Amino acid sequence: RQFGFDIERTGGRRCGYYIASRNFELAELKLLVDAVQSSKFITGKKSKELIKKLENLTSRHEARQLQRQVYVANRIKTMNESIFYNIDTIHSAITQGRKISFKYFEWKVDFTGKEKIKKNYRKGGEKYLISPWALTWDNQYYYMIGFDTDASMIKHYRVDKMTQIEISQQ
Repeated sequence: RQFGFDIERTGGRRCGYYIASRNFELAELKLLVDAVQSSKFITGKKSKELIKKLENLTSRHEARQLQRQVYVANRIKTMNESIFYNIDTIHSAITQGRKISFKYFEWKVDFTGKEKIKKNYRKGGEKYLISPWALTWDNQYYYMIGFDTDASMIKHYRVDKMTQIEISQQ
């Protein structure tokens, strides 16, 4: 109570204390959990990590109710674990008014031997140099919109298909 928490005391034989109100209601946390689980751009591993953090925003008893599975038809989670850092780097470059360099790829099925999915880099693995203008979220994917000086045109790139993003001095 001295630190501003809404602490209540239960009476009776099993006397105890509990936090009576929290920043998030259980229904709000459930909504956030559902959004994280159903989002394409968040990997399965990162989804579990984020949900564990969301569980810390409520009691242990209510946290059990957050362990639910949302199934979305035809939804494939991304395999690019670094997307959170990519988004942060792009935001920083936009704020600083600087270009970014990155490699851009598409997923390709390799049928030589065992069937595997691997990255197929565009431009032969050469880095792109783009002036990022904005990030947008469309159809469950983050896109970076920017100006490509070499092509003299505005282009968009799916952030989960970008790797080795660096902020340029330009």
